[in-house]
Amino acid sequence: MASLEITGLSVALGDPLREVLSDVDLVADSGSLTLVLGANGSGKSVLLRTLIGLHRYQAGRILVDGREPGRRAFHRRCGVTFQNTDVQIFGDTVENDLRIGKGVDHPLDPTFMDAFGLEELRNAIPHELSGGQRRRLALAGAFLGTPDFLFLDEPFLELDYPHILRVIDQIEAIKAAGTVVVVASHETRDIWEIADTVVLLDGGNVVKSGTPDEIAPWIGPAVGLRPQSEARR
Repeated sequence: MASLEITGLSVALGDPLREVLSDVDLVADSGSLTLVLGANGSGKSVLLRTLIGLHRYQAGRILVDGREPGRRAFHRRCGVTFQNTDVQIFGDTVENDLRIGKGVDHPLDPTFMDAFGLEELRNAIPHELSGGQRRRLALAGAFLGTPDFLFLDEPFLELDYPHILRVIDQIEAIKAAGTVVVVASHETRDIWEIADTVVLLDGGNVVKSGTPDEIAPWIGPAVGLRPQSEARR
């Protein structure tokens, strides 16, 4: 079982420092999906990057399984996809890239590869792939090995609709396996129906946090988002 608890998290970046997250609270338990919503610049990416130790925070606490985590030990339990997938693709082939950090003997089951549309691209050169293909490669690397914590920043960018649905299926499966999933997005379509908690950010502040039904009325142009009534499929 895994758990993540954030209390009063505040982050300031830049020179001079400017607060970009203020007093953020979040609780996520094993087998749950937390959807962090907000317009561009609302602080979604900063929140995820802070959770994995890429930004320092000036106030608050981050607890993993009820205690402050050691960075290296926590990283070994995490899968991460950044908005810019190029910063996390290093292998000379798709298959080699997925093996980085997992070991050369780590099995790459054809069923797993096919779930992300990568089976026929095993020997392809990553930086010759399309943007959507690179996105799928980065996502597969994040999911590989069923991490305890999965952090996805705008995971559907550049994906066509069939592959979005494939990723949704994989998120549902990894939730069922007990993973704590946190997804940052500015869109609610498709993933809304499998979210357990929604955290709505605006200008680095939590506007509202609760179940999808509780948050739906708050989503609209005032916070830079498409109204939820237009997002449902």
